[in-house]
Amino acid sequence: MLSCKIRSFMYWAVVCWLG
Repeated sequence: MLSCKIRSFMYWAVVCWLG
C-alpha cells in the first residue's frame, strides 16, 4: 500500500512538473 502511495505521489509530481 505504501509503495502504491509513493508511486502515486511521484506520478503527480511529474505531472505537475510537466504540466
